[in-house]
Amino acid sequence: MLGVLSFLLPIGLWCAVSYVPVLWHPQILITEPGSVSYLQPGMRMDRAGFETEVTAAKETHKPVPQGVPANPIYLPSPGQVAGAFYTSFTTAPETRDGAWLHESLWHSIQVIFWGFVISSVIGVPLGVLCGTYGLFARLNEPFIEFFRYLPAPAFGADDRHKLVDNIHKLVDPGVNVEVVLRDEIPCTEAGKFRWVVNECSHAGE
Repeated sequence: MLGVLSFLLPIGLWCAVSYVPVLWHPQILITEPGSVSYLQPGMRMDRAGFETEVTAAKETHKPVPQGVPANPIYLPSPGQVAGAFYTSFTTAPETRDGAWLHESLWHSIQVIFWGFVISSVIGVPLGVLCGTYGLFARLNEPFIEFFRYLPAPAFGADDRHKLVDNIHKLVDPGVNVEVVLRDEIPCTEAGKFRWVVNECSHAGE
């Protein structure tokens, strides 16, 4: 019973926050910009700013902007999530050699599955031997200490192609995109992070 409630209560709270305006909805989804030049249909803004623009429009006898209560874009409603999930499965790839969503999911599942299988076949017996016999532990310790700092080589040609396709969706498809893998990422004052490094150059250079 508690297991069912632990699933249903968050879903119910999500639905309530999404569909009952009086609970939260700190923003306004613009449906009609009125006389406010910077507003556009579909734009979101805070309630306080929206009320200020409405008051200013009324005082100057200009068309009043209109909107409906809405949550921030990072908290979509269950209906929007379900619609986006369905659309992701039914929308064809934008490129001819692109992958459907189910193909991308299957690729990820294969990478995770075979990584788990290979690590289990090699790691479990090796761990048992090293934990039981000190000789095996001393023989394997230099190799383990060396390889455990190496990143997993899971980024293959298919992943490179998907990354290039995703970048082309955000920029002009004619932009030349080249993926270069770095063995070492420079440390920053806050520590080491993984960054997407981009280099831009003018035509002819």
